[in-house]
Amino acid sequence: MTICTSMTSLPPKPKLYNRPWHLDLDDRRHHGHRQWDRAVLERLIDLISRFDFLYPPDWSDLNSIRFRASGVSDNFAEIRTDDPHAVVLILWPKGKSSPITVSSAADLSIGFERRLAVSAADFRSRLTAAK
Repeated sequence: MTICTSMTSLPPKPKLYNRPWHLDLDDRRHHGHRQWDRAVLERLIDLISRFDFLYPPDWSDLNSIRFRASGVSDNFAEIRTDDPHAVVLILWPKGKSSPITVSSAADLSIGFERRLAVSAADFRSRLTAAK
């Protein structure tokens, strides 16, 4: 039996867990059946990324994009992209608020932005209390 010790002989890892994968840029992810608008996902990421206490989005998971902060183990937000019919946003605290299903830009109303701001304020106060 021969054991390969050279890393150069291994094929590169496929880059499936990144931004183009979640945005379904080549229409392969949902086999051409994605019904939600890519602009919705871009807008969600833009809105959530504005909070200065969060790290940049974590694109590494196959089914979701996560937003975390330093000093806590919970995600502030998780965007599920595995459903071809809609993007699902789960805000902190998980289990205490219902997931938000977004399939078009119309779903991102002023009420949505208010709900996002309230969740962010609660999360920020938790961060402050933890320090």
